[in-house]
Amino acid sequence: QPNSTLSTTMFLDFACQIREEGALEVLCAALAKLLMDSEKPEYQTFPSELISRSWAKVSNIKNIDTDMCISTLTRLLDHCLSMAPTNLKLIALQAAARLSVGNDEGTIRLLLSAGALITDGFSNVAMLERWLDSSYYNLVKACMNVGAHIEVSMLCCLKSPPEYGTSFQALKRMTQYDHLHLYYPLFWDVNLLECAISQHHKKEEKILRDFVIGLMQRPENNENNNPDLVTRTQNSKKCAFLRTMYHKFACQ
Repeated sequence: QPNSTLSTTMFLDFACQIREEGALEVLCAALAKLLMDSEKPEYQTFPSELISRSWAKVSNIKNIDTDMCISTLTRLLDHCLSMAPTNLKLIALQAAARLSVGNDEGTIRLLLSAGALITDGFSNVAMLERWLDSSYYNLVKACMNVGAHIEVSMLCCLKSPPEYGTSFQALKRMTQYDHLHLYYPLFWDVNLLECAISQHHKKEEKILRDFVIGLMQRPENNENNNPDLVTRTQNSKKCAFLRTMYHKFACQ
């Protein structure tokens, strides 16, 4: 309720004494459900993994101080993740909570730091897919919000099947100052390279166009390569991309 600062402090003091992960998940889910029931649009994209939509809607929801509720939720989630740093459901909820208050860079740092931990430095491809399933939407949205166009373009091609529409639109918005020389050699999708060549040609950026053409001609990008080799090369570049992104955003 509004003006319940003491009650909020007491609640957090109580919650931080809890060590059982399942109980903490229920507390976080209950706070998230309160925010969703407020019907404010910024809270409607909270992940559903923790939140039972069969729970009854809270009465007198208009009396809930949503600012205090989201602050309490993010602080509680910080505590939860200090105890369970690889809990993908809690990570996804904290990312959505940070996005809801406009903390885009904090969302990116959270998701990439968690991804590095869960995937052993973005080297475990199997765990990479699990992490991406829970983190993709929030990571792409946060990158869009901060204007990280080339990162959005590459993230969209991590999906299966790739989201080429969003990916190509992001490439069209990139500039020559978007760390292109850092990321272009890591492009694993020939369609992206072709789109980049087209964009630089239209913008009369001859040096960048010729640079990407040179990448296209590398043996590793030959579409007639052995399928196993193609898969290994693509996985290697995907992991290298995420490590590069991690160092750019999370190691500042």
